[in-house]
Amino acid sequence: MALLSVVVIAACDKNVEREGQEKKDVGVLIERQDEDGEFVRDENNEEGTLEREDSKPTLNLSQKQKEEYYKQYVEIVNKVNEKKMGLSLGVEPMKSFKESDWQAPEDFEAMIQQDVEGFLAREREVIAAVSTDLKPGITDPSGVTTKQTYIYIPDSVKRIEVTAKFNTRLDSDQTGQIFSNVDTVTSELVGGFGTWEQTSMKSTLLDDGRTYHIYIEGKINTHDLIFEKAFAIEFECDGLGNVF
Repeated sequence: MALLSVVVIAACDKNVEREGQEKKDVGVLIERQDEDGEFVRDENNEEGTLEREDSKPTLNLSQKQKEEYYKQYVEIVNKVNEKKMGLSLGVEPMKSFKESDWQAPEDFEAMIQQDVEGFLAREREVIAAVSTDLKPGITDPSGVTTKQTYIYIPDSVKRIEVTAKFNTRLDSDQTGQIFSNVDTVTSELVGGFGTWEQTSMKSTLLDDGRTYHIYIEGKINTHDLIFEKAFAIEFECDGLGNVF
């Protein structure tokens, strides 16, 4: 049985194969600063290969059953997209399905979950590898702090700069400064290719006021493809009120 036609919209979509045994072997484009501060793109072609064999028998479905299955496929994919992981998944039109493409919704969901877990594992691996060159946050004389991080979308790593204005106060023991609140939080794409639009933000105080956890959602447009992406970044405050 052939694999279901699931479209993974990626910057290098031509490298993704979905016939018989599925194989992915896609390089990762990393946008980083060189020693002169210029942004360059590195291509990492050591992407692991995901293989899946399809051996289940073809289902004998009525038109009504196909319509119900297709509806469930779309719901499964939409739930994944709502998590804004940087994947943009879609199901091909039902009319393009071959008889061998149909599978039980629970099998379809398991297939999608396998792809999601593979994507998240690769994201953790790539972000850990490139984040070693990130510098601590910098606070200017007006009290505005900027800090950079990386986000991962299929085949590409982007550098994002988050800017925030924090206020601090003495803790209850009068022994040091802690965060009191954050006034504004903005984010932007730094160098590289594409555009970033922040759509929402949520801040949470942790560690008795010494850490601000900032959760940001946005849309990144690269090579005319739009990905919804959510990420988190943390700012810390020391006893002297320095934010980093």
